[in-house]
Amino acid sequence: MGTMATEAPVQKNKRLSQGNRDDLYRLARKQVKATADAAALDNAYEHAAQAVHAAVVAEYPQKDMAVLVRYDAASKDACIYVSSGHYNYDRFCFRDDDKRIPLRPGSNCNRAAFLLKGEALAAYDAYKDAEKAHEAECARRLSDFKALIYGAKTFNEVASIWPAAEAMRESIVGTGTSLTVLSNDVVSRIQSDPAAALQEAA
Repeated sequence: MGTMATEAPVQKNKRLSQGNRDDLYRLARKQVKATADAAALDNAYEHAAQAVHAAVVAEYPQKDMAVLVRYDAASKDACIYVSSGHYNYDRFCFRDDDKRIPLRPGSNCNRAAFLLKGEALAAYDAYKDAEKAHEAECARRLSDFKALIYGAKTFNEVASIWPAAEAMRESIVGTGTSLTVLSNDVVSRIQSDPAAALQEAA
């Protein structure tokens, strides 16, 4: 007599829609960024942030700015425009948790540029180079995930290669599973039963 089998549940599957692929790509982008080696970028940022901070406070002593803040005449400015003096114009943005964000007269993101020279300019240029290298490495890794996400037909195809995609299974496929609960004996008997071959009249 046949018994119920104890095979592991088989996860439900779904053909990926364009929206599903876009959601998976956003997850991949987030995970690639979170796992990227940022040591060189962080080090370059530290030197550049110190250089830009020094340029601002040299022109606007922070004690004086603190007085102006009381009269709403100064505020913190996290995005500082800088220049090397050769008609180039760029913007350095302090990270949100950086305590060196300087005070300066006026409102945020004042477009007046600060001139960087010598070591300060070298530190800033090194940071921009590190930023480009970091972005290029992330883009290279992300291109592989993009090929998988937009090339695979189903969610299970993606998850079999990229296990972290399982985090999105519920939102894409749903929570149910397809259970393999029938023994081979039961399957054989159903297939040989006359009822299995009976066709309903149209």
